[in-house]
Amino acid sequence: MALYESFQKMKYLVDKTVWKKKDLRFSVRSLEKSATLVNASGATNFTYLIKNKVLTEIEILQIHNEKKFSNKINLINQSGAFLEFEKVENQILSSNLQTIDYNFGKILSEVILHFYTNDISSENTVAKFIEKVTHNNTNRL
Repeated sequence: MALYESFQKMKYLVDKTVWKKKDLRFSVRSLEKSATLVNASGATNFTYLIKNKVLTEIEILQIHNEKKFSNKINLINQSGAFLEFEKVENQILSSNLQTIDYNFGKILSEVILHFYTNDISSENTVAKFIEKVTHNNTNRL
């Protein structure tokens, strides 16, 4: 019985330690060839608002029927509207991103938009995206 009680105490301490640290960490893992920091899932969704225009039912259907995100974004932009970052859906991911920088979710949301609206694959690099985000934010000041 003493061994069982020791095991339960040890399990409690491990669970308690993991629980405290759980919200502040995420793992780098992948079953594919290269590891990714953020795997695509419902936990990594970014939400955008459509701004500057109320879309018609026909425009909404056209956007909905497009399969590629880049085409959806182009249709939104062509309609005179634009996408504005609202939030990172998952609160834990949002908190993790904020430990890096309070506005890191917003920064990544802009990088995502640049990725999907860029047709030149050689410019799909983090350095190029950060350059564009920096340029856009400098112009807003």
